Amino acid sequence: MSKSSFYRKDDTKSEKKQVTFQNVEVREYELGLCDNPECYRGPAIGLGWNYTLLSKDTLDDYEKNQAPPRPSKQLYLNREFRQEIMKKTAFTSKEIRTVTLAKAKTRAQRSRTLQNIHFAPVEERLESLTRKMKRIVFRRKKDAELYTLWPECKRVVDRRLSAHSTETLDTTISQHSIESI
Repeated sequence: MSKSSFYRKDDTKSEKKQVTFQNVEVREYELGLCDNPECYRGPAIGLGWNYTLLSKDTLDDYEKNQAPPRPSKQLYLNREFRQEIMKKTAFTSKEIRTVTLAKAKTRAQRSRTLQNIHFAPVEERLESLTRKMKRIVFRRKKDAELYTLWPECKRVVDRRLSAHSTETLDTTISQHSIESI
């Protein structure tokens, strides 16, 4: 069957698209260390893949029993509090320190990138020039190897180049002669 038999132009215009929700699952995820560089001091907390299902309600029941949203100040976790949470979840001080140092390194790299962003076009041109120079240099080495392996090659190439330039010169002269007549 073709698509046209399933969908009619007049039906799709009159129908309004809807999204509905029926159930809400409240889950508690395992905590993990992450390297989010936006977390300034101390370890950054991330969510793992494993979770425990705490409750499953209809959307209406969930909204009736839902507490009012907390102010954003209460959502902020300071460094000491995050460290305590990580220690309670069986992460060692060494693991916390390692991830925190990796996060600081990533943060420093981002900072350097932002400082050098103005030089990006110059850097790109320099890289392009470097690649072109390498092609030229390595190509000459290949040509030298070729001439060593086949001494006749250089003579053939030279003859072809001189013949080509002679043909071009002859063509130019003949065209000039025809135009002057």
